[in-house]
Amino acid sequence: MLRNDRGNQKNWRAIRTEGVKSNRSGIGARVTVTAGGVRRIFEVRSSESYLSGNDLRVHIGMGDLKLAELIEIRWPSRQVDRYASVAVNAFYLAREGNWLKPDPLVAGRKASRTRNIQAGAQ
Repeated sequence: MLRNDRGNQKNWRAIRTEGVKSNRSGIGARVTVTAGGVRRIFEVRSSESYLSGNDLRVHIGMGDLKLAELIEIRWPSRQVDRYASVAVNAFYLAREGNWLKPDPLVAGRKASRTRNIQAGAQ
């Protein structure tokens, strides 16, 4: 039997997308995270291969970083939403139209407030 006594020592964040003009699940949205001077791009996908399925949340490992300087979501409708100073170790719901809040479907996890810095397509 294997046992993990250390637990998760690193920071993370998970974002669930919800489209308004785009499809309801936000499939196809690109999430760009800038943290520690590094830019990483994730895509919301429903599957990876034949007869498989994915969690529709974007899971972002943050290592020892405590904050993302910028999170940008490019929706299939071409809407672009930007959020600054997003805290780690929380589940978020991003609704198309510049709206990012703690995910109400995940009980028992706290997320801090964020600051919207720009809305609209570019």
